[in-house]
Amino acid sequence: MNGSALEHVVEFGLDYPEGMAVDWLGKNLYWADTGTNRIEVSKLDGQHRQVLVWKDLDSPRALALDPAEGFMYWTEWGGKPKIDRAAMDGSERTTLVPNVGRANGLTIDYAKRRLYWTDLDTNLIESSNMLGKLLLLFLCKLCIFTYM
Repeated sequence: MNGSALEHVVEFGLDYPEGMAVDWLGKNLYWADTGTNRIEVSKLDGQHRQVLVWKDLDSPRALALDPAEGFMYWTEWGGKPKIDRAAMDGSERTTLVPNVGRANGLTIDYAKRRLYWTDLDTNLIESSNMLGKLLLLFLCKLCIFTYM
C-alpha cells in the first residue's frame, strides 16, 4: 500500500463529504455529505450507489457504523446539533442525543457497547451507551480539538 494504485471510487455528485465509514461485513462504503445534506452508500468499488437519508438532515458530519447490529450513527451540526441513529438501510431513524454542541470524531467501542465523540463547543470527550443514555463526560484540560 504505497499509494500507487490510487483510484477514484465516487467522483460525481459530492459537495462537501465529511464522515466516511466502511461496512466490513457488507463490503459497503458509507459517507455523510454536509453540502448535499445526504448520507449515501455504495459498494467499495463505487457501484450501486444510493441515498439513504436526506429528509430533515441538517449538516451531517461524523459517521460510525455497527455492521454486526445493523445500525449507523451520525452527528449533525445544523440548527439543532444532535446525534442520530438509523438502520444501515436508512430506516428506523431516531435521535439518540438531542442536545450536543458540534460533535465530531464519532466512534464506537464495540466491546463495551458505547459511542464516543469530541465536542468542539465544550472541549470535552463525551460518551453514551448505544441508545444515547448513560452519558459520560471526560474532562480534557490539555486537549486541543481541531476541525476543518
